[in-house]
This record gives sequence, structure tokens and C-alpha cells, in this order.
Amino acid sequence: MLKLLIAAAITLIASYVNAQETSGRMAMKIVNNDLFVEAYVNGNGPFNFLVDTGASGMGRIDERIVKELGLTTSDSTKNFDGSGKYNVVPVFTVSSLRVAELAEQNVELLSRNYNGNRSNGRMLIDGIIGRDFFREYLLTIDSRRREITYSRDSLHTADHGVVPYQDGFEINAMVGDTSVVLHIDTGSTLTLHFPKSVMDRLSHTDTKNKSIARRANSEYFIQQTLLHSPVNVSSVKIENLLVDYSEQAKFINVGMGFLKNYKLTIDQKRQLLKIE
Repeated sequence: MLKLLIAAAITLIASYVNAQETSGRMAMKIVNNDLFVEAYVNGNGPFNFLVDTGASGMGRIDERIVKELGLTTSDSTKNFDGSGKYNVVPVFTVSSLRVAELAEQNVELLSRNYNGNRSNGRMLIDGIIGRDFFREYLLTIDSRRREITYSRDSLHTADHGVVPYQDGFEINAMVGDTSVVLHIDTGSTLTLHFPKSVMDRLSHTDTKNKSIARRANSEYFIQQTLLHSPVNVSSVKIENLLVDYSEQAKFINVGMGFLKNYKLTIDQKRQLLKIE
């Protein structure tokens, strides 16, 4: 009997290890430059979760879904929005968060209303998948094929277009002859969003398009402009790019308005990425 139990335990452990070493793919959809996957919380779903490389931790959950699932607050934390402002928001611990065949157990998800400032016609955000969810995998977001793949493979610095990144997916790039740092952010719907102080050093022509950008705790105006210098990032070079800038931007954000035209691969273990 003991031998049978030991054998069963070994089988379960082997199955778990194999599951952790798997590779796979998941469907994604881009709606108005929002990148969504289907997620399951405590076995319930599917819910439309935004994939956001700009979000730390495992993820977030909208207050509507909290009520729908009857979740109970486990903690609270400060939620900063990039402007220096913050709100104290509740944290909920869910027993499982799953996307395709990838699942995490006992996950802390902070919560607020993620749809209060969204314009009409945009898909509601049920939650957010943060960058830590894929931390053990080589993640490829292929926007042209509308799929995300994950594996135990690796990027290598010798390969064309592979660049190292710092915390927050910050990489070095060139705009014309000017060296810049770009922040890769799939949670942004914009193309490139520059601080005005950086844009003042670049040759550009403003368009008539000006819009309001909304963060969790603030809103501000952004100006669209045409860059007169090419942008060289990873293996991509693009000219005559329409971008945005504002006084409030702290760094140059690269959003889905740009990334939806390319394939983005991220290796968090080696802190390498590639855009092609």
C-alpha cells in the first residue's frame, strides 16, 4: 500500500513538473488598441482581462467582478497612477487566476473601477494580467496573428534585434540622432507618448488633434505630432510616425498603437526583449 502511495505521489509530482515546463498558446483580441485575453477567476469566467506589461504584480480585478464573485477583502494598498497621485484600494486574494493552461494559485489582485473613464464603444475591462503572471516564460505577443505564445525557450543577446531592458521594460532606442529610453507598455492604447521636455529636442510638426488622457486619479491634455526623424527600436525602423506628447508624461511610453503592428517577445528571466 505504501509503495502504491509513493508511486502515486511521484506521478503527481512528475505531472506538476511537466505542467510547469509546458509551452502553449492563447487567443488574444485587440479592440481599440486594448489587448485582451480570456481569464478565469476561481474557475469562473471567461472574463476579458487586459494584458498590461506596465502593471506590476500578477494582476487587477474590476470592482464589478468582485461583486459578481462575492469576493472578500483581504488587504488594502496604495494605487499610484504614474502622476504621483494615489488612492487606497482594496486587495482581494483569489484561489486561482487562469489564462489558457497557465494558472496561479492564491493570487492577490487589487481592485477599483477600471471603466469609469472609458469612452463609449470601448470594451469593458474585467481585470488586468500583470507582468509577473508570465515571469517564468518566454512570452511572445504576436499582434498580427492575434495570438500569444509562451514557452521555456530563451532570447539570446547575439540574435538580431534582441535588446536588454531595465525594470519596467525600459530599453534604449534612437529617434534620429537622439538617444532615448522607451518604456514598453501594452496597457497603453497610444503609439508613442513623449514628455514635452523630450519632444522639444526633436524635429516635429503638431497636428490639429488634441485629446484628453485619463489615469486612475487624474486627467490631462495630450498633443498629437508628426516626428520628422525615424524611430529605431530593436529590429524595427519606422519613419513619419504620428506620436503624442504631454507635460505630464514622465518617460516615453510605447503602447499598443505601435505594438499592434509587430511581434513582441519578452524574456523576463534574462531581461531581454525583441520587437520585429
